[in-house]
Amino acid sequence: MFQRFGTRLADTLIGTEDEESLYGGGGNDLVQGLGSDHYLSGGAGDDTLQGGDGADTLHGGADNDRLEAGAGDDRLFGGQGADTLIAIGSGAATLHGQDGDDSLLGGDGGDLAFGGKGDDTLLGGLGDDALSGGDGNDVVQGEHGDDAILGGTGDDDLDGGDGQDLIAGEQGADTLRGEAGDDELAGGDDDDRLEGGEGADYLLGDAGADTLLGLGGYDILSGGAGNDRLYLNDDSDPSGDSMGGAVGGGDGDDLVWGSGGDDSVVGGRGADTLLGHGGADFLAGEDGDDRIYLNDDSDPSGDTMGGVAGGGDGNDLVWGSGGADSVVGGRGADTLLGHGGADFLSGEAHDDVLMGGAGADTLSGGAGNDRLYLNDDSDPSGDTMEGFVVAGDGDDLAWGGGGADTLSGERGADTLVGHGGYGILNGGAGNDRLYLNDDSDPSGDTMGGAVGGGDGDDLVWGSGGADSAIGGRHADTLLGYGGDDFLAGEDHADLVIGGDGRDTLGGGAGADTLLGGADDDVFDGDVGNDLMLGGAGANTMVGGGGDDRIYLHDDIAPDAITTGGDAVGGLGRDLIWGAGGADIITGDEGADTLIGGLGADSLHGGAGADFISLSDMLGLLADQDGGLAAGGSGTDTMLGSLGADSISGMEGGDSLVGLGGADVLDGEDGRDTLLGGDGRDVLIGGAGSDLIEGGAGDDTIILDTRDGGTDTVSGGAGADDFAIFDFGARHRIMDFNPEEDRFTFIDRSLGVATFGITLTGAPEGDEAQVVYNRATGLLSWHAEGEQGDGVIVAWLDGAPDLLPGNFFIQIIPDPLAG
Repeated sequence: MFQRFGTRLADTLIGTEDEESLYGGGGNDLVQGLGSDHYLSGGAGDDTLQGGDGADTLHGGADNDRLEAGAGDDRLFGGQGADTLIAIGSGAATLHGQDGDDSLLGGDGGDLAFGGKGDDTLLGGLGDDALSGGDGNDVVQGEHGDDAILGGTGDDDLDGGDGQDLIAGEQGADTLRGEAGDDELAGGDDDDRLEGGEGADYLLGDAGADTLLGLGGYDILSGGAGNDRLYLNDDSDPSGDSMGGAVGGGDGDDLVWGSGGDDSVVGGRGADTLLGHGGADFLAGEDGDDRIYLNDDSDPSGDTMGGVAGGGDGNDLVWGSGGADSVVGGRGADTLLGHGGADFLSGEAHDDVLMGGAGADTLSGGAGNDRLYLNDDSDPSGDTMEGFVVAGDGDDLAWGGGGADTLSGERGADTLVGHGGYGILNGGAGNDRLYLNDDSDPSGDTMGGAVGGGDGDDLVWGSGGADSAIGGRHADTLLGYGGDDFLAGEDHADLVIGGDGRDTLGGGAGADTLLGGADDDVFDGDVGNDLMLGGAGANTMVGGGGDDRIYLHDDIAPDAITTGGDAVGGLGRDLIWGAGGADIITGDEGADTLIGGLGADSLHGGAGADFISLSDMLGLLADQDGGLAAGGSGTDTMLGSLGADSISGMEGGDSLVGLGGADVLDGEDGRDTLLGGDGRDVLIGGAGSDLIEGGAGDDTIILDTRDGGTDTVSGGAGADDFAIFDFGARHRIMDFNPEEDRFTFIDRSLGVATFGITLTGAPEGDEAQVVYNRATGLLSWHAEGEQGDGVIVAWLDGAPDLLPGNFFIQIIPDPLAG
């Protein structure tokens, strides 16, 4: 064989018809083999090697070379550098990229290409090729023909093209595309993406978190180990393929999308998500916390074929379709949604959520704390078909639909919601919450219903119709809403609310709370410390035994109710609050609180230390009707209104507040506190040492009527008259104003027609006289003038400079006698 060598310059070597070896040497050379079998070597430099017609061997050498195979079965070796290797013609070429980022292009024949090291690009051409990317992140395309493609190490992009291709990603995060034909794809290690394309393909993800797409035809997908995403069609139009298929998720947390046909899907181990899409599908989650959709999660009711789904072990979410589905949650805390059709949903063990959707559904919660909806939780009344729910054991929540549903809670603290239709609710044992309609619009349903709370502390909400509710044993809450309801709390401390309608409310034994509503209601608190609020209407209210609180109104807007009413507290420490009309309220025995509210009320506290107000608790109510209040025995606190009130403390050390209007406040016996407030008030201290404040207005303050007592007095604003009946007491006047105020001395025992006034500090002469000491502020009474000892009547704070005009002497009959 002849050999020729180039120089260090850019040489052109062209072979002959004879077998030759051509060496380019240094420089960017052009080496052509022509006819016979040649050995071409580029050497250093960016060389171009062209093989010719024979079976040539081309070595690019160093640097970035271009190697063209020619017509024969050539072998091309790129060497170092980023080389381009091209198989031209129909020969079976062998291409080795070797080092560097090479480009290998097959020709018309069955080529064999090895990328070698570096990030290579391999194109198979027209024949049945075998392509291997080797090391690096390679791009390999089989193009035409039945190709075998290996990715090698690195993150490769592998495309089979036309034909029945076999593609293996091997190591690295690879992308595999089968394209047309019945292809077999295996991802290998790491996180791969496999796309089957047209035809009946088999895709194996193998290890790693792989993505598999069937893309048309009856495909078989196996995720293998890792958290895989498997689509029988593709991720943009999963239901576009109606051929169906089979999927096994394998180990890991997988996502599986079925096709528009009849699919069979098994999630395998891990927390899988399975979506059947169209067709009569069979979906089984098996192990792990799975999410299963017989159609899909965006339009679950779009598929009306129905299907079978089982969650298996784990806490599963299962969505049915628009058809008649059979769904079993299995072990774990499952969520089952039937959607359209007459579905059967069974939660089985643990805490499950079941939603029947449209249709006549049957729901069984099984053991655990379950939530069951005959429609769904966003529109529970949208389903008007009759349904049946058995919540089972546990603390369950069950919502009926818009039809006449039957809901049974069985054991546990259950919540049952009937919604529309004549519902039948049975709470069973446990502390239950029972709603004939719902808790946001309980009066929207006017069909009425029947409720039995059973054992436990139950909450019962009626409807807008005539309901019958019995709380049963323990402390229950019953709310009637509209209609003429019968509500019975029975034992223990119950809350009973009638709502609209002529209701009958019974508390039974225990400390009960009864609220009436808008119409004429009947209340019976029975034994216990009860709270009763009458609301509007002429109510009949009996507290019974215990410390009761009775409101003839609703305690929120008492002035809006003008019908008035009667109330009797009975035994105990009662609170009774009147309405806006003329109420008659009796506290009876015990330390009672009586509030009259608006209207001309009559309040009597009875025995005990009572608080009585003709207005409200703080005296802020604009009540100008006035009223009558009597405290009785005990230390009482009484408030008037803005009208002209008559308030009597009677026995005990009482506190009387007049507020507005021309009030009469009489402390009577005991150490009393009297506050007149606004208006021209008459304040009578009575027996005992009293604290008296007139407030605004021209007040008359009667310091004592009999039996003495030392009073502390403030007249307040206005021209006040301080009337002294009993000269045996010594009173303190805190704010006497000589420019407006005066003293009135009333002696009902001496019968003296006139008194003298002495302002020098000592009596003068023999006549009866009042002596004021401007230095000390002491005011004294001297019945015999300077002949006898005087009696100190009062002392004035600040020792104001009094004038004769500040005194008025009057003989009147005893105002409290006979």
